[in-house]
Amino acid sequence: MEMTKHKAWQLGRGILALLLAVMLEGAVVAHNGFRAGEFAAISAFMLLVLACIYVSIWKHWDFEIVGWVLLGLVFIGLTMA
Repeated sequence: MEMTKHKAWQLGRGILALLLAVMLEGAVVAHNGFRAGEFAAISAFMLLVLACIYVSIWKHWDFEIVGWVLLGLVFIGLTMA
């Protein structure tokens, strides 16, 4: 099965989103120290972000931008902390 450019682009965005979410979650936990409540909250937020991105990639909605904006807000908040 040959991968088209569109499928490769979708796969690339999905992998990039997963890597950024894991790295940002680790950075937030490392910055604030590990607490179970905070870890659960940031994990739930990152799952929400990834759900926005992945469902949008799969269903071709325009809701993907919301996930990327939320991921960007976590990055901006982490840099300002």
